Amino acid sequence: MNNRKRTLIAIATSISLAVTCSQANAKPLLSNKTKTEITGATFFTGASVAGFIAGGPVGMVVGALTSVYFTEKSKKLDLVEDNLMETQAALATVENAAAHSYTVQEEKISQLEKATLAPLAFQVLFMTGDDELTQQDLQRMDALAQYLSDNQKLQVRLDGYADPRGTDEYNNVLSNERALNVVNALQERGVAAERIEHFAHGANKSVASQGDIEGYALERRVRIEVFANTDQQAVATSD
Repeated sequence: MNNRKRTLIAIATSISLAVTCSQANAKPLLSNKTKTEITGATFFTGASVAGFIAGGPVGMVVGALTSVYFTEKSKKLDLVEDNLMETQAALATVENAAAHSYTVQEEKISQLEKATLAPLAFQVLFMTGDDELTQQDLQRMDALAQYLSDNQKLQVRLDGYADPRGTDEYNNVLSNERALNVVNALQERGVAAERIEHFAHGANKSVASQGDIEGYALERRVRIEVFANTDQQAVATSD
């Protein structure tokens, strides 16, 4: 080995050691990204010098390319990690949104179920001695039949009444006919017979004072009660 080459090797070695020592003594005040770039640059210098020592100019080029490769690879790993964190954050956001949406849907379903069991107010009133349903009553039967069609677990109880005028026999027949006419109206609208029960009470439940015409009017009626078939608990009553 000639003197020129020995001199170059000594200089290269000194430079490599100086760069390495300088990096080791530096204060950790840089960000991770900056550290990565400096580390790559240091590796570039060391690898270049080492390559130069090993193979002259060609070795230096190989060392430089190697340092660039590791620097770029480090950057790509950082990018992959950042993308992974962003993906995880987006996934967490989607999961939270889905959980919230599910909770909202459950609340809506619960509200609909409660609405299904909400009290109804159905009552049919009659003129004195009459058992026929008016046009307005038939419209109410339309609504009731639709409600029962939408809620197949519900059943209907009908109680017919009469005011105290007239004989007990007459009032018993009259209150029964009133209830039967409501039964027929519901069946004509598609409500199955086994879902309907009816009773006649005549004037036995009258609470109107004698001669109270307005009180009598409220007693000529069919009381409609809708209840759940599962537990026979009344859920809708009209008085």
